[in-house]
Amino acid sequence: MKTFLFLIASFVATSALAAEPRMGTYEVPVPDPLRPYAIYHMEIKDDVYTKGPDFFTFPLPESLVGEKRVFKIVRVAGTSTWQGDDVSGVCQTIKEYFRCEVKFRNLNIDKSQVAAKIQAEFPKDQMEKRYEVAMRFVGEPLGIIKVPGSFFERTAEEEKLSNLQITNR
Repeated sequence: MKTFLFLIASFVATSALAAEPRMGTYEVPVPDPLRPYAIYHMEIKDDVYTKGPDFFTFPLPESLVGEKRVFKIVRVAGTSTWQGDDVSGVCQTIKEYFRCEVKFRNLNIDKSQVAAKIQAEFPKDQMEKRYEVAMRFVGEPLGIIKVPGSFFERTAEEEKLSNLQITNR
């Protein structure tokens, strides 16, 4: 009976953890002077505690696109390539975090909405730099997602790359 109660308690605790969102970052690649203004915190709500999912859902910062937009990418079996509607990426687990370089298509961003979101979200002394980052994103919609925790299984390709990085230090 004690074992049964322990198993139920463990399941409930694990389920509660799985429902908890994780924080990650979205970074727009920019020159160093703009870098402090190009990193955005985001909440990941997928069940990131499940080992090896084939999909990943993430929001884009509203101050980059002017409105709430959520994207889903799906892993191309056996590779580090991920695809979705108007987005593609190369993702891998590196040490204790998941990293994904993404590129978007057909975003059709309203610059006035972006300016309004920046004004509502950031202090006055950051607005100009944040808007400059957003306009770079409009021109070249690229980004780097980082989520702590190694919740994705590595592909053979990623394992090989990881081993090469370790031996080349």
